[in-house]
Parts: sequence; C-alpha cells; structure tokens
Amino acid sequence: MGEAISEIRRIGGRAAVLASAVALSSVAAAQSNGWNIELLDRGRGIETFAHGVNDRGDVVGEVSDGTTVRAAVWRNGVLSELGPLSGYSHAKGWSINKSGQVAGYSMTASGQVRATFWDADGRAFDVGTLGGVNSRAFSLNDQGEVVGTSDFTHGSRAFSWSLSGGIVDRGNLNPESAQSHGGANAINNNGVIVGTMYTLFSPFRAVFAGPGEKVRDMAVPGRSNSEALGINDAGVMVGYSNDGSGDEHAAIFDGRGGYTDLGVLANTTATQATDINNNGWIVGRAIGHGPDGIQTSFLYRDGQMVDLMSLIPSDSGWEMLFTAESVSDAGFITGTGIYQGETRAFRMAPVPEPATLVGVSIGAIALVRRRRR
Repeated sequence: MGEAISEIRRIGGRAAVLASAVALSSVAAAQSNGWNIELLDRGRGIETFAHGVNDRGDVVGEVSDGTTVRAAVWRNGVLSELGPLSGYSHAKGWSINKSGQVAGYSMTASGQVRATFWDADGRAFDVGTLGGVNSRAFSLNDQGEVVGTSDFTHGSRAFSWSLSGGIVDRGNLNPESAQSHGGANAINNNGVIVGTMYTLFSPFRAVFAGPGEKVRDMAVPGRSNSEALGINDAGVMVGYSNDGSGDEHAAIFDGRGGYTDLGVLANTTATQATDINNNGWIVGRAIGHGPDGIQTSFLYRDGQMVDLMSLIPSDSGWEMLFTAESVSDAGFITGTGIYQGETRAFRMAPVPEPATLVGVSIGAIALVRRRRR
C-alpha cells in the first residue's frame, strides 16, 4: 500500500542532529525544453534519494554509504544530515513543509522503526506508536500535522500527530481483525488525509478521511486494487487503480466511487501517480513489462503525460529518472534516478525560475476532491 504499507509509499524524543552542512555538489544540466535538472550529490559511492520538496526548493530524502542511512535536507546548495532519534542508528526523511519541518522515521540495525518529526532546527522528536512496536511517518502539512502508519495491538492503522496533540488513531477498514492494515500517505493543508488499507491476501483499497475522522474506503466499483498517494489543497486525490488482473494506471479519485484513468506513457504498461500540487500538476512513475522493462517518471499537466527524461538534455549524464516523488506549487519536482551509473537524487525546475511561474490548472480533468504535502 503506498509508501506506508509497501515499505512493509515528539513527545520526549531527544534531538540529535548531525548539522554537518556538507557542501552539495549540485550540477545543473543544460536547459532542455524549458526545464533544468540538478544533481543532488554527496560524492562518488554515496547513494542519494529524494522524496519531498517545498516551494523554496528544499529537498528531503536520505543518503547511504551502504552501511549507514541518514535523513538529509538539501537547502541552497548545501546538504545537511538529520540525526535519528536517540538509540536509533539510521533515518529517512519523506516530507518537508514550508517552514523546513520534516517527517520521516528512524531505524535500528535490528529493524525497529519509529516515526520521527524534525523541527526547522533539525531536532528530532519521537512520534510514538498506537500500541505496537513500529511506526512510520510519510507526510506533513504546513501546520506541522504528521501522518503515517503505526502498529496496533493487532494489525496496523493510520495515524495523525502534532506536537501539541500527540498521536491520534485514524483507523483501518476492519479494526477488529488482526490481519487488517492501514496507513496514511499524505495530508493537505486542510487536514484531509489519503492512504491505503488492506486485509492480508486481499486487494489494496484507497482511503481518505476529513479532519479528525476515521479513514473510509473510496469504493471504486469494478476496481479491486487501488492506492491513494497524494492530495492537494483543493482536495484532488491521486494514486493508482486497476481491476485486479491488469496493470495499474495512475488515477484521480473523487472520493465517491469515481475515478479518472490517466493512462500510461509510450513503451510502458503501468503508472502510479505519487503527488499533485495546487496547480494540478501530477508526478509519478511508469514501468514497462518484463525484467528489462523500462522504469521512468512522468509529469501530467494540461491533459498530457510526459516522460521527464524527454525534458532534459540527452547528454546530461542522467541514464534514468526512475521515480518522481513530489511536486511543489512553485513547480519543483524531485525524485531519484541513475546518474553516471550511480543512484542519485534529482531536482527539476521549469525555466524561468519557479517564483515567476504562472499557475496552470488541471485542464482536461474536471474532478475536484482532496490534499497537499
């Protein structure tokens, strides 16, 4: 289910920031088709991954040397590592808001995982759990409300959390079942959350919930598998859906059982929409058939799906942009790809600078309903 379940998409925690401010080797490729792409690097042999971006262009993700994984933020050409919770050795950052606050999780070498909130100064706070051992946070809004998934006394459930209110159980589709699992993948600035629920050996189900509500099934008729991965402030919800036998297609959900199929890119058979901004721009990933099938990322706007690789120079050094994870209202897109044979985070931006960008409506898609990270 989203990052919340597929990876299975502050009360009292001691701050531990490695404010190492390592200089970022940020390489801007030649502009192509009105876009810029930047390499978010840490040096040869160090993998970088990007998951979230805000309107200032700050990117959050992680760096890995093959032994240690650390949450990281790229700001103004500088990489800063975010330390894990006390007693934990690894961390990943998944979402960053306009204030520079970050949601993600800390991990131990033995596999224990704890949802983590980092404030704008890099101090780490323990989000806690709903009664089980593990939890993960995947999104936060500009008010600092965090959402994710947590083990329960049985199964797992979606949660929301704030520094003032603590952790709140947002439920799953079958709370009495030990085999029922759930998690929230995204939250918008109005407090609406989207996510995914499933019972073991049953299809994934896209879900959403209003502020303070328990999650509920979107119940798309005839579509057995679905996940909701992103939502903007107008309430437009995106993710993917299929009929249980065919490939998944990126989709927009209306929350009442309706959805719009966004289709696939040429030479691919499956797509997943991962995020949507307040201008209606949608990003995601696309996959081809078979073990040698291509994997790439896309931007959907004005009713058209475009491969991000087609927007950058052929000699940029990028061999693959295999996932686009987040798009900000300013037009920044971030994700992960292969640069000169190594796994690297990227940030793309339209030219001219995003600050001068005029908002574009979603055009051909006339569906409105839920979010923004």
